[in-house]
Amino acid sequence: MQKRYVGLLSLLSGLSYQTDATIEELSAISVSDVIYDSRRAVEETVFVCTVGEMHDSHKYAADVYEKGCRVFVVQRKLDLPVDVVQIVVENGRIALAKMAHAYFDNPAKRLHIIGVTGTKGKTTIANLTASVLNGLGFKTGCIGTNGVTFDGVTTPTGYTTPESYELAQVFADLLARGAEYIVMEVSSLGVKQHRIEGLNFDIGVFTNLSPDHIGPKEHATMEEYIACKADLFRRCSWGVLNADDVHAKVMAEACVAENKRYCTYSLSAASDYRAWDLSSWQSANALGEQFCCNVFGKERMFQIGQPGEFSVSNALAVLAVCRLVFEMRQEEACVDQIEAALKAAVVPGRIELVSALPDATVIIDYAHNELSMESLLTTLQQFDYKRLVVLFGSVGCRSQIRRAQLGHVASKYADFCILTSDNPDTEDPMQIVDEIALAFAGSDTEYIKIPDRNKAVAYAISHYQPGDMIVLAGKGHENYQLIDGVKVPFCEKEIVLRIADTMQAAL
Repeated sequence: MQKRYVGLLSLLSGLSYQTDATIEELSAISVSDVIYDSRRAVEETVFVCTVGEMHDSHKYAADVYEKGCRVFVVQRKLDLPVDVVQIVVENGRIALAKMAHAYFDNPAKRLHIIGVTGTKGKTTIANLTASVLNGLGFKTGCIGTNGVTFDGVTTPTGYTTPESYELAQVFADLLARGAEYIVMEVSSLGVKQHRIEGLNFDIGVFTNLSPDHIGPKEHATMEEYIACKADLFRRCSWGVLNADDVHAKVMAEACVAENKRYCTYSLSAASDYRAWDLSSWQSANALGEQFCCNVFGKERMFQIGQPGEFSVSNALAVLAVCRLVFEMRQEEACVDQIEAALKAAVVPGRIELVSALPDATVIIDYAHNELSMESLLTTLQQFDYKRLVVLFGSVGCRSQIRRAQLGHVASKYADFCILTSDNPDTEDPMQIVDEIALAFAGSDTEYIKIPDRNKAVAYAISHYQPGDMIVLAGKGHENYQLIDGVKVPFCEKEIVLRIADTMQAAL
């Protein structure tokens, strides 16, 4: 691929910096890329040094110099040869973000960006919103936990909110492929690490907030966690806030502080978008909810293909976003189209039904901790089944407490459990399974231990009973198993369908 050269001065535009180089010297420099990973250093690139909780890339400067790099953006002046141009900034991550977007010609300015933040529900709301907008004919990409999805193709990413350079690169790629809208998950760590620096969002969505991601490598305090979530709403034209969460007030204050507007949605509180008359529906290949809502000037009944009250809350957020999108486009909303697109929307790995067995229900879900597992299993209680079969494991190299919590929840709600692997990494899978099994002491729920997840899924499908509801929990959208530090290909949905096809062929 041909190199693309950009003038260094244009990359520094908008940055506050100090340097010993003259304007003439800076004007004479063009670079072929902006890099922050020393392993990618080559001649004619500019290396941006960043400082994080665990790493300080300034220490790699000498190695980067040996690879031919002569332009460095640093937070402190380094002892480097005299032929190096050093540009000193206050924060390398902020500099990286602004320079990366400039390098790719600021693609975000030509896109409509919708950000979704919160402890739970980000992935579902982001994917639902993208699915509905695409269903309405608006070319929309989605960035988040599941990767980057556009035109039916999903590409994995390393983070829920990619690093600023990769984010700018994704924006440029999607813009070139015809995208108009981007819906992206905005994680609190993404905000803290300045990955969204320089972006302006048309709409920001707040789902909820609960104690999470508090620790040495994440957020020092709950106050910091809340502040990072609120930061999104200082960057968006409109906020869409869940009034059922007490922290919505903080997000609203962030909007007001920057003279931004916001609206609210709720299942029970007074709000701009409120649902009532909630009820469940079930068919041979679907579970879902229906509800009434006054969104477009009159009462309408909406149906969604995801069960649970929380799914209705998610749908309200999507409807609010759709309303704002049409207002921003200065177009009249086609409510029938929105209703159809919402009902048809699917979020991979989030209570995803797999049509595999003629007289049993198979569900794949990402639930991998106590809260998400309990939410999932209590939601399924309202539907008809003869047995609730739950297959799950617990991630390796993590707290044993999580294993006990998962085991306790499953033993409380399930009729039968299959204990297996879920990204065991360097731990012995059987040891993890044995630790989960301790939580079943005193429970009437039967279980079996099958540490090989392939074999466990095969057992669940081949030993099903008519009327079973089989839940495969933990993997969700993931297409790998992490074993001994290696991501081994593993797609649960494909395994289910293959086993079911083999069973059908044998009849």
